[in-house]
Formats: sequence, structure tokens, C-alpha cells
Amino acid sequence: MNIKRRLAVSNLLMLLIPVAVVLAAGIVFLVILFSMLNSDDFRFGEERFYDHKDEIVGLIEESLGSDSPSDSLNALVDSAGQSDLRIVISENGNTVYETGNYNASDEELLAMSEGEKGVFVSNGVRQLYTAELLLDGRTLEIAIFCNYSAMPEQALETVLAVMVFGLLILVIICIIFANRLLSRFVFHKIEQPLDKLLAGAREVASGNLGYRIEYDENDEFRPAIDEFNTMTEKLKNSVEMLKDEENSRQMLIVGITHDIKSPLTSIIGYVEGLCDGVADTQEKRQRYLKVIRRKCDEINALVTKMIVLTKSEYELSNVNESVLPDAEIKNFIAANGEEYRNKGLQIYYLGESVPKLKVSAADFSRLLVNIADNSLKYKNGAEGRLRIDLHCSDGKTVLAFSDDGQGVSDEDLPHLFEAFYRADRARTMTESGNGLGLAIVKKIITAAGGEVSACKNEQGGLTVRAVF
Repeated sequence: MNIKRRLAVSNLLMLLIPVAVVLAAGIVFLVILFSMLNSDDFRFGEERFYDHKDEIVGLIEESLGSDSPSDSLNALVDSAGQSDLRIVISENGNTVYETGNYNASDEELLAMSEGEKGVFVSNGVRQLYTAELLLDGRTLEIAIFCNYSAMPEQALETVLAVMVFGLLILVIICIIFANRLLSRFVFHKIEQPLDKLLAGAREVASGNLGYRIEYDENDEFRPAIDEFNTMTEKLKNSVEMLKDEENSRQMLIVGITHDIKSPLTSIIGYVEGLCDGVADTQEKRQRYLKVIRRKCDEINALVTKMIVLTKSEYELSNVNESVLPDAEIKNFIAANGEEYRNKGLQIYYLGESVPKLKVSAADFSRLLVNIADNSLKYKNGAEGRLRIDLHCSDGKTVLAFSDDGQGVSDEDLPHLFEAFYRADRARTMTESGNGLGLAIVKKIITAAGGEVSACKNEQGGLTVRAVF
């Protein structure tokens, strides 16, 4: 049950519980009052007996007209037994019927009535009403005795006032109790998920980013708890990503140190040769200077790649520039195809017009250069081939680079786009790369909103495939 429904039930019960309790208490009070009115200590009051005297005479007349007058009169007295009712019926001074309990005050009351008919007398304890009844030509004198009220009406009013006051107190107590009970009924539903959220926040604050809140209820707190779990998952991924980036940064520093150290050592050696006069001819000096220049170019190229690699994806993607891949590839081949042919790499292009890509022309050109340099570096024999395919598939742009070079082993494929991974394996080789080319390719493609993958192809070489 969600909180909204609990509130509705709580509001309804807040009305029903006091009403039900008051009704039950009212019934109990009425039973008590009825019992008091019918107890032996409560009898006809003077006014009540006087008001109903004619009705009693009528009942006596009906009883006398029945088949068994004695039984009927006894039943009449029994029905008002709490008042010690006594009925005496005489004819010509002789008692015909008498029923009920005799009381010592009865003679006093008869004396007070002085034999008159239709007289009502009372001595404060007992009451008497005398009447004359004509029945079947007979004249009957009736004397009706009844106890005076042992509980005055003022006392009855007091009892009723106490009962009403008690009902009011009961209503107030019932409302307070229902409020506390129903408030806990609703608050428990709020307190439990809040405690879970608080415990989750403490776990996350202590570094337990894998903590998840288990919550099965489908109420208003469910979206908040789901968002909390999603937040912790994203936070955990972010922290792991930061750790991975930190590891990559450390590897980057190690790689830079190693890759810059080699050309710097060569430069230092040739400079010392020049300073020490080892290069004693013009030809040797020129050869030394050319080596120094080449090593400086290597350092410059490495630094340029490092600048691209250390740029954030936001910096790479946050550009207001887009290019047509088909035109850029054609321009690249036209400008650089002959140079690569002279180095031993033949570049082919099979493509079609596709939508623009959100990437700068410089970054897209850098992507092509790194792919071509990688294929050139790892070609088989003196001649190598690189084929570039560009087409649309399922509404997406597919850009694929396939060469016939040395290829990559299955164990190396998952690490192919990691910075310096190739450099680490190739440093024992005579011709080593710095391992940054494909790492830069991945960064540019990812920043442009694409995904990159690599696999071995039918020629035994490598295929790099980007999908935008």
C-alpha cells in the first residue's frame, strides 16, 4: 500500500474509530441507565405516578374484564414490581381483589384520603390514588398504592450529565489515541525507506560504492531508491574510470619517458661527438646533424601525438565543425597517396557519399594518417596494401580500414587501442613504434560519437572498423 492510500485510510479511520467507540459507549451507557431505571432502588416519582394513574386504572379495568382477573392483576403488579405496586379492589366496603405487597404506610394513606374517590395522596415514601370504576353494573372502589421515587429526577439529570461528560472525554481520548496509532501507521511507511536511504548514504560515504538498497514496495519512495541505486552505480563506474585513467596516465608518463629517452640519448651522443671533434670532416658533421634532426623530428612527432592523446573527449567533440568523410578521404589520398606509395604502401578507396561527421578536418586527417602509418609500419615485405571502405548501413556511417600486413594475435586484439601497448611488445624489435597511433584513432572516433573495433581479416592483416 502506497503512502497516498495509507493517508486516505488513515483519514477515514480517524472519523470511523471515534464514531464507533462513541456508539459502543453510548449503547453501554443506555444499558446502564436502563438497568438503573429498572432497579429496585428506582421507582415511580410522584409526578410520573400521577401522570399515569388513569392508564393504570384502564389496565385494571382490562384485567377485571379478562377470563382470569386475579392472574391479570398479578401480572400487572409484577410488571411494575420495582415500584412495589399494590392494588386493592372493594365493593360495598368488602375487598374483592387484592394483589401486591402490603406496606405499613398504606393505612396512613387511606386515612389521609378520607374515603374520597379520585384522590392522590403521598407521605413522601408511599403514594395512593383512589378511583371508582363501574363494571357490568357494579361499582368498584380501587386503591392503588405505589412507592415514592428513591431517586429524584434531579439525581437522574446528574447521572445523565455525567454520562454525557464521560462520552465527551471518551471522544477526546479516542481521537488522541487514533491520531497516535494512525500517525504511526503512516509514518512507519515513510520511516522505513528513509532509514534505508540514510543507511545507503552512509555506506557510500564510507566508500562502499557497490552498496545497493533492496526495496520491494511499489510506492512513492521506489523512484527515489531506484535513482539512488543508479547514482551509486554511475559513481562506482566513474571512480573505476578515474582509476583506469590514472593507470593510463601513469603508463603514459612511463611510455613518454622511455620513448623520449632513446632519441635524446642519440642526440646527446652525436652532439658530444661534434663537441669532441669526432666528426672531423664536413661530411661526418653533416651526417651527425641529419641524425640529430631526425631524432628531433621523432621527439616532435611524439609530443604532437601526446597532445592529441591527452586532450579530453569533451575538447575533441565540442567543435562547431563537421566534415564530409568521402571528400576528406579523397583529398587525403590525393595529397599523400604518392608519398605512401614511395614508402611501400598502396592506398585504395571504395566509398560513397554519406552524411557529415561532427569532427574537425584536422582530427579526421590525423585519424587517416595514424591508420596509414600503422599499416605502413607493419606491412609484410616491401609492398603493402590499405583499403578504405565507406558506406551507410542501417542508418549509420561505417568506415573500415583493411590492410594485408602482419596482423594481430587474438590475445593482442583486446589491447590494440591502449596507449603504449604495442610499444611495450615492440621495443625488443629493431623497428619499434610508440603505440600511440591506434590509441589516438580510438579517442577521435569516440569523441565524434562513434565506436571502434578491430579484427583479423581474410588477408591475414588487420581491419579497423568505425561506426558513427
